[in-house]
Amino acid sequence: MVGIENWENLAELLGYSLQYIRWLKFTPDVHPTETLLMKWENDVNENPKDALASLQQILLKMKREDAATKIQTYLSCLIGIETTV
Repeated sequence: MVGIENWENLAELLGYSLQYIRWLKFTPDVHPTETLLMKWENDVNENPKDALASLQQILLKMKREDAATKIQTYLSCLIGIETTV
């Protein structure tokens, strides 16, 4: 792995097996990050807001403040929508 900002580290922090990570890495025509996040979305057992908050913390751990900020913006919009309804 090169650095901590790559999809392989994200997969590991999300709890996926080395076997699944290798499958993503060596399967042609698969965009690893997109496939990983789609699988995570289907596998997650938390409510959506808590799941996104957990993902945000993982991204911060990976020094991906850019992606974590986008999640924070989205969560802030959700909170705003809930309080105005």
